[in-house]
Parts: sequence; structure tokens; C-alpha cells
Amino acid sequence: MPINSTLKHNITKMPDSEYKDILDAHLGKSFTLDELIEASLLSSDRFNKVYSSDSELKKLFTDFNKKLDANKLMEKGILSKERYDRIYYISPEERYHQHLQNIVDGKYTDEEILSLIKKGEIQKIDLIREEIMTDLDINRLFPEVQIDSGIYDLTGVPDILPENRIDVFVFGIASSGKSSFLSGLLFYANREGKLNNLNISPKGHQYVNLLIKAVEDKKAMPRTPVEYINYLACNFMHENPDQSVDENPFSFIEMSGELFKTCYESGIDKMNDKLKNYLFSKNNKVFIFVIDYDVHNSNLHLNISQRDHFTAMLQLLWQNGALSKAYSLCILITKWDLRANNSQSPDEFLKDKNYLSFVNLCKKYMGELKKQGCRIVFEIKTYSLGRFSGKKYEYNQTDSEMLFNWLSDYSPIINKPVETKPSIFGKLFGK
Repeated sequence: MPINSTLKHNITKMPDSEYKDILDAHLGKSFTLDELIEASLLSSDRFNKVYSSDSELKKLFTDFNKKLDANKLMEKGILSKERYDRIYYISPEERYHQHLQNIVDGKYTDEEILSLIKKGEIQKIDLIREEIMTDLDINRLFPEVQIDSGIYDLTGVPDILPENRIDVFVFGIASSGKSSFLSGLLFYANREGKLNNLNISPKGHQYVNLLIKAVEDKKAMPRTPVEYINYLACNFMHENPDQSVDENPFSFIEMSGELFKTCYESGIDKMNDKLKNYLFSKNNKVFIFVIDYDVHNSNLHLNISQRDHFTAMLQLLWQNGALSKAYSLCILITKWDLRANNSQSPDEFLKDKNYLSFVNLCKKYMGELKKQGCRIVFEIKTYSLGRFSGKKYEYNQTDSEMLFNWLSDYSPIINKPVETKPSIFGKLFGK
């Protein structure tokens, strides 16, 4: 029902009761609020006259919440703020319980819950008392950050990474999907009985549990705190036919996006000594550069920022010999499930988003290292934690399992044979 001259004439002349029927039936379907206002068919006097009852007007907003923008009505002077506040008044107690119920129903993200707590609109103690969240959930919202002074003071992590382990560095800007990748990977390993979460670093040990719990609850981890490094000592276990157990020893180092940016801007001269010990240790390494697929469909500035950071970090690793200890350079494109209709390959995506120079630089360094006898490989992989629906997701283990197997292929084996009792001859002859 487009607003032509005939309809405009009819609406102008029709009784208020019919005018109200027209609004109830067709607003948002046949014409929009803006079209009514532009055609001078929605005045403050007439609107408030036909919807004189507050309860009736509230019902209109409830029934047509996607068709009638109350804020726009206030902007146009058709609906007064006083009347809007009167209609929508909710007591502080009602609002508080409404927030709690929304958390139970999964309507809030972790970031939204954290914001409500910080603003004092809900209390942590009530979330625990009402059994809405556990202590572990609260810790996930408030990951403890031990920052004393200076740039990225890495309190709470080892001074030197343990030897004879594969150090897996996970680089990426803030909210690029680093924690989601680790949570999916470790959840898979734990569910399959293949995870040995070592307590070399108590904070790292707890963080592994938080990552696993997040997937159990179908929630994404909140972003890694500013100026923070997570150190996770995890062995991946494999049971052999003879019941012996092989373990692949890993040290995962997840660097916050802001810290990654600081390294890019400051260079090695101003880098914390502990971080330098990590990056340039004698341990073999895997370097994973995490690229957020979604960033490149929403914010060109972040696209450029992320690409420049990667190139600078790669050059820093090359110039200081860290790549000579690497088994793999990997570009990991996260949130790959957001791609429409499988329309793009990883190579096409990287070229389209101007990562081709970074890709070729990786290949250049890889080629030069291979000439020196290094066995480094360069790989491009994609990752999805699962299919998101609103605030939550259904976990899909496909990519996590693939990356678990991929990492295991690079790691040395710690063999733990089954203990056997000595035979009678062994006891007699001390064998």
C-alpha cells in the first residue's frame, strides 16, 4: 500500500478509529514510519489522540517493535520522552532480575555481563548464589592480570621456557580469534582423553581449564587482557596398542593483541627481556599468525594494521635468528565459517585482502632456511570453532582435530612405557 495521493487523501479524511486500524495493520509492511512523517500523515496531536491509552501504546511498541521506532518518534516530536519513560518504567529491582534472567537465557555475551558487573547493575555474588555462574565462569570474565609496572611486565609466567618442548607462538591483533582457536583445540584434546595439562605455571594451568569450560558452555572467551601473555604447558597424549603412552610436549604462548602491537611499534631494543628469552630461545618453535576473516569484511583500518604488524614481527624473528628454530610458519584464518556459500579459497582471500606480500615474504624466508638445512614449512590453514547462532555456538571439532594432528606431527615424542613386574628369574638374578 504505497502512499500515493489517493491514500494520502483518504488517510487525512478518515475517522481516527480507521486511521488507527491502518497504522496497526500496515505500518512497517506497506509503508514506513519515515514515509508517514514525510507525507505529513503522522502528527503528534493525532498520534497521541488515537493512542491515548498508555497500555495500548505499549502494546503497539511490543507487537511492532521492529516496525515502529519509539526513539525516532521522540526525535520527530511526535512522542514525548515523559510518556515514553512512563510507559517503559521498570523498577530497579525488576531490571536487576531481568538482567539475571537474560544471563540464564543466554541473551548476553561475556563482554555484556562484564560491563553490567563493572557498572554495578548486577553483582558477582548474586550470580554465584543463584547458581547462574560458577567461580570458574567469573574467573573467565575477570582473567587475573599481574602487571606491576612498565610495558608488558610478564609476572606469573616462567622466566625461561622449559627446554625440550615445542614452543607454539600465537600472534594476532585483539579479538582476532586466538583464544577461540586455543579453546577449541584444547577442548578437543581433553574430550578425547589426549590432554595432559601440566602445572608448570599455575595461572596457565587455570587458563587451560577456563578455555575448556568456555567451549563446554558454548561461549567465546573474552579478549586477552591488555599487556598480557598466557603461557600454557600442555602435552598431547597418544595411547599405543601395547598400552604405552606417547606424549607431545608443547608450550603455547598467546600474546594479547595490544602487546603484539607494542612489539611491532617498539622493536627488539625496548622488548622485555623475558619476552626476548621466549622468542629467541633454543627450543624448536611453531609460529602461528592469526588472521580474523570477519575483520576484513568490516574495518579496513584493522585490516591494514594487522597486515603491517605481521610483516614487522616476521622480519624481527628473521633478523634475530628465531625462524631458524621453527618447524612451521602458519597463517591461520579464523572465523572461516562466516564465509558466504564457500565462495572463496584461503589463497583468494589472502590475495583479495592484500596479504600476498606477507605470504611471499614467508615463502622467501622459508626457501632461504631450507638452503641452510632447516626443515621449516609454510602452511595456510583455516579454523572455525563452530556455527554461531546469536550469542552462542554449536562446537564443531573438525578444524580442532585437524590442528591437533598437525601440531602432533611436528613434536618430538616422550615415550612412557607400561610398568611391568619383574619375572621370577629377574628377581633371582637381579634383572
